[in-house]
Parts: sequence; C-alpha cells; structure tokens
Amino acid sequence: MNAAEAKKLTNSSIPELSNMFIRNLENEIQTAARRGYFCTDLEIGKIENICSITNKVVEHFQKLGFETKVSDLDLTVKVSISWFKA
Repeated sequence: MNAAEAKKLTNSSIPELSNMFIRNLENEIQTAARRGYFCTDLEIGKIENICSITNKVVEHFQKLGFETKVSDLDLTVKVSISWFKA
C-alpha cells in the first residue's frame, strides 16, 4: 500500500466512524435520560478527519432537536448533547 492508497482508505472510513459515534451517543443519551439527566457527552480522540466526523455527528443530533456543543481539548474533542430545552 502506498501513501495515496492509505489516505483514500482513511477518508473512506469517515461515514463508518461517524455512524459509530452517533450510535455511541444515542446509547449515552438513553442511559443519561433513564438516570434523570438532561445532557451527556462523548470524548473522541483526535484522529484524522475529526472535523468531518464531528460535523456529521453534530448535524445528525441537531436535526433531531438536540442542542449540541463541541469542545476542542488537548488530545480529544468533546461532543456535548443536551435535551433540556427540547
């Protein structure tokens, strides 16, 4: 595998990774709601194309009516989801 092939493979994984993080956050939302909370978050390690991935995750939850916030930490990106104002 050369560098161009590796880059193509990395870029092709964006939809799969986005969907994985969406499923993880959906599980976190259910758990938090059952415990009586109105928000939850997920920290994602900084990986290649993290901006594209977090944009897809944020867009998905905003379409569902959730309030979203993205925080750029040192080694991770934190996506916070709230349904308090829903």
